[in-house]
Amino acid sequence: MKKFLGLIFVIGIVRKPKLELCWSTRGIFQTPIFPQKMSRNRFQLIKRYLHFTVNNAAGTNEDRLYKIRTILDTVVNNFRTNYIPDKEISLDEGMLGWQGCLQFHVYNGGKITKYGTLVWMICESSTGYICNLQIYDGKCGPLTETVGFLL
Repeated sequence: MKKFLGLIFVIGIVRKPKLELCWSTRGIFQTPIFPQKMSRNRFQLIKRYLHFTVNNAAGTNEDRLYKIRTILDTVVNNFRTNYIPDKEISLDEGMLGWQGCLQFHVYNGGKITKYGTLVWMICESSTGYICNLQIYDGKCGPLTETVGFLL
């Protein structure tokens, strides 16, 4: 599982037009780290069946992010505890591209990524390191509350 999660982070850095091209042996697309760590078929099989929570709790839970809440809290906790930012930080708004079916996806015609999930982040200005983040789930309070929570 560690190899799989490591490859997920590398895929976020090494951009390819299609996921399958990460394992390509053609010169222009070749990236040796992927086939060294895991075969393409194994990666796709794990990705297909990766699941973070039990679906039975879906009807009783008010949290729209309940399926990823445990992993999201772990990642954010690691962001906050493993690095101390400098004095200069900034509030940033990002869009995670998504055109699937979500209750809380947003549309912003002025951005390159028009459809997706809105994320507010506190980042260090000099490095861009994310110190804290909050995903907009359609139920967030006013912006002042969000900024207070992030800080």
